[in-house]
Amino acid sequence: MPGVIDNSTDDALWSSYNGGRVNVGKQSTKVSNLAQWSALLDSKTCDFCSWADERIFDTSIEPYDPPMHFGCRCLIALILKSELPPDPTWGKGPPDNAFPPGKVTKTPTTPVFEEKTRTKLSESAINNLLMETEDWPADAKGIANQALFEQEGVIVTARAEQNKLVGIMHYRDLSNITFENILEVTNVASSGNIRGTGKALMTKAAKKASISNLTMQLHGIDPARGFYIKLGMRETRRGIFEWSSEEAAQFVRSAPL
Repeated sequence: MPGVIDNSTDDALWSSYNGGRVNVGKQSTKVSNLAQWSALLDSKTCDFCSWADERIFDTSIEPYDPPMHFGCRCLIALILKSELPPDPTWGKGPPDNAFPPGKVTKTPTTPVFEEKTRTKLSESAINNLLMETEDWPADAKGIANQALFEQEGVIVTARAEQNKLVGIMHYRDLSNITFENILEVTNVASSGNIRGTGKALMTKAAKKASISNLTMQLHGIDPARGFYIKLGMRETRRGIFEWSSEEAAQFVRSAPL
């Protein structure tokens, strides 16, 4: 797998390079706690790295070190104390400028979620997600891969500390395709790193179903049957679990994100 090996080698080299710059900087009394993100901007740059380019963050609050994903080519530049602007709040406080909503979170126990229409995900983005599931348990990895191979609908990702992928879900609104009032959830997978990720993903889908007044229909797997039933879903036929839109709304109220 040359692509995976090349990416892994590049990531290791990039991580060492960034780490060396930061460690040397920390030894100098002239360097502040602030750093500026620098991304190589081209057609391969991901949404997060494009967003973060040139932004300032406080390394004493969040040691936020690239690379952030396979193929990341970003650097951070430490800022000298002599370069600090007169505004004392610049780069301080909760690092909102380092953690865009829906992208990443600094608290490992609270994943954040991003939804993207499947047709808008590039082949490169899909490949990166597939590589991020390489160390997942076999069952979860298989479900996640099935979700990513879907050609339509919506992909929901859950990420935790250091942008780590911890969950994937796929759903599609059948009312736009077959005119059935159904939100079809075909794949829900969790890496197992963060307790409650699967339930949180299900809550996202239930909220969509309740708002759109759709029956939520989950295509489940046998090993997780007990999980679906524990959530209160009805098994309408083998492997198919459902909530009415009212039941979905009730679930959201009882387990809010």
